Amino acid sequence: MDWSDGAAIAIGAIALSAGWVTTSWLVLRHRYRMQQLEFAKSKQEIDERLDRKHAEMRAEMHSHNSAVSERLEEVNERVDLVERVLLRASRAEFAELREARAMYLNR
Repeated sequence: MDWSDGAAIAIGAIALSAGWVTTSWLVLRHRYRMQQLEFAKSKQEIDERLDRKHAEMRAEMHSHNSAVSERLEEVNERVDLVERVLLRASRAEFAELREARAMYLNR
């Protein structure tokens, strides 16, 4: 065993350590359990998984869209209320201006 063998062993140990650290980080960071990995055995199984995932995503999107629609309705109702209040205020201010103008002209 010469110097190059020792270097190769050291590089291998570093590579294994880096792999272990990366795997541990993925497990901790993403709560990803390695035991949950199941590889598909056929194209049909892959298609079934994709169909299930697609259905889940469509359900999530539908739920999200429903929530957004409800929120949009609430916002539109508030905008309508604000518009009505501003319109009333504008009418009142306009009436006051008209009265002031009439008073000025009648002096």
